Amino acid sequence: LNMDKTSNLYQEIHDLVRLEKYEFAIHVCDRAKQEGRGDELVLRVKVFCLIQRKMWVQALNVIAQLEKSTIELPFEKSYCLYRTNNFEEALSTLEALGDFTKTPGKMESRAVCYLKIQILYRLGRFEEWERLYSLVRPV
Repeated sequence: LNMDKTSNLYQEIHDLVRLEKYEFAIHVCDRAKQEGRGDELVLRVKVFCLIQRKMWVQALNVIAQLEKSTIELPFEKSYCLYRTNNFEEALSTLEALGDFTKTPGKMESRAVCYLKIQILYRLGRFEEWERLYSLVRPV
């Protein structure tokens, strides 16, 4: 692999994401993959860009590709499942991450808890929803 070309490709992807030009970044990620540089980082960035563009099913497809390489993105997968109204699967994927209510101050914990709150609400599980919301809501 030509390292200069790889570095330029990563820089181009980075610049496009920084400028919020997600559609173009997705195309550069695809080009990187065609050139044999579709590594984990490129695929993770592609998932991020697809989510930013609200392309939930496509993001789930890339996540499935990553899972074949034993790379998991459970939060992103759960979020995409939630956005495609697959609430039960979204919840089970999220719950596999563990209990985040013990560290509600951490940003990632809050994100997981808030996603779980949304899923519980959509499932009509209001007692669980209320209990979790009371733990993490701002005071």
